Amino acid sequence: MRISLFFLLFISNYWCLSANTKGKSYTIRVMTYNIRRKGKEKQPVNLWINRKPQVQAILDAYKPDIIGFQEVVEDQLDDLETMLPGYRWIGQGRGKSWGGLGGNEFTPLFYNSKKFELIEGATFPIVEWKWYAQKRTGSLPRIATRARLKNKRNGKEMYVYNTHLDNKYHTARLNGAAGIYDDMLQRTGGLPVILMGDFNTPFIPDMRQALPGFRASKKRAKNMQGDSYTRTGWNNEELKHIDHILVDDGVYDVLLYKVIESKQPYPSDHRPVVVDLIL
Repeated sequence: MRISLFFLLFISNYWCLSANTKGKSYTIRVMTYNIRRKGKEKQPVNLWINRKPQVQAILDAYKPDIIGFQEVVEDQLDDLETMLPGYRWIGQGRGKSWGGLGGNEFTPLFYNSKKFELIEGATFPIVEWKWYAQKRTGSLPRIATRARLKNKRNGKEMYVYNTHLDNKYHTARLNGAAGIYDDMLQRTGGLPVILMGDFNTPFIPDMRQALPGFRASKKRAKNMQGDSYTRTGWNNEELKHIDHILVDDGVYDVLLYKVIESKQPYPSDHRPVVVDLIL
């Protein structure tokens, strides 16, 4: 009889805990960070081997749940895996078979595997690149990585997209954004959606038209911290606001928007952006 009562109490407590957890909203920390591809630099201090400890210090300090990186080459992927134990990632490089115009860069999505389960995801071209139509398709092939993630704590799902839009031609940026939006229409099915990355442009009206229903997390944030510029260059010679985290109406609230500043020499020519979202 005692065993039966104990068993019933255990089951009752389990179901109460499950009921209290399922459907509950949680705060999720999301970061976008263009870490600057590993390669030759005019100043040795800007080489990846010298910047890497600063990047790790930022990741350790802010502990994002989901991170979208840009300009990542394969050697840097190995380093990021080491920096982020307990995380998994999804992504594929854009390849090297298009005339030698650039390296095999990734736009990977890293996520805390203790908190999230990957349901599906892929890397895809955001526009069909043609070398003879670069103003329309981009100076280089451009990609995005998507992930459908399930929150292990409450069972809620969402889509996260990460991209790096063209650095030369605005028409190509608009076409790339439209390509990402087309993918969302086919897949997201009403789930909350987050889009992040280096857009190489402010989130101006024509970009908002290409991505209807999305708002800059900065505009929704209850608390804003840090500088307004996300692109610095190595010596503050390229101050721009071009790195974004966008959210649709499925995201309940934005508690914090922060541009993370560092002392020179900088860990990258971009500053990371972090937001705390309620989902």
